[in-house]
Amino acid sequence: TAISSRSFKLSNYNEYKSYLSMAAKMFWLGGVLVLFATALSHYTLHDWRIISQTPERATTADCDKFPEFISYHIHVMFWPKDPVSVDSAMEKFNGFIERFQLYEGRNCSINPGDPAPFLHHICIFPIEWDQGLTPFATAQFSFFIPRTKYFEAVTYMLQHRGDHDVYIHPNSGCEIYDHLHWGAWAGRTWPLDVSVLDCHYPGCVPDH
Repeated sequence: TAISSRSFKLSNYNEYKSYLSMAAKMFWLGGVLVLFATALSHYTLHDWRIISQTPERATTADCDKFPEFISYHIHVMFWPKDPVSVDSAMEKFNGFIERFQLYEGRNCSINPGDPAPFLHHICIFPIEWDQGLTPFATAQFSFFIPRTKYFEAVTYMLQHRGDHDVYIHPNSGCEIYDHLHWGAWAGRTWPLDVSVLDCHYPGCVPDH
């Protein structure tokens, strides 16, 4: 009877160890699945649709087919050699940052020509003091605006632009269309030098 009881206990112990081993494996697998699901949830269906527009599938001709607006830019013009214009522009710049809490970690790390479908927060581009480096004829500061923040960000800037001219344009990858055909000015209209733009198909990302 003692031997039988001992065998029974040993059998139960082995089953218990096997159960713990299986439970640990299931727990590990569950953790991996949670991490994978979290990564996938960062991207929307819109993101995956943009991913599918590879250079092999999209061409310049596709810009005539009204591609999706993936994101937007807001640009605010100012005169770099006029202290009054600069002071006013910096006031608008800092006011926008304060309104949308664009502090640590909110500088744009993307190329200005990148539609960035994976970026879902507003970020700050470096202030452009030299007009020869951009399509704009004067100094300007700008912000990247994801589609979900468009209404709020544009409304604020239009209401607080003061005497500054503001340009808002979409980012589809078709940069010339984005700037010349689908952009909008608040205030005076400025000429644009689109020769500096080099993305010409939906979803295009500049390589420099």
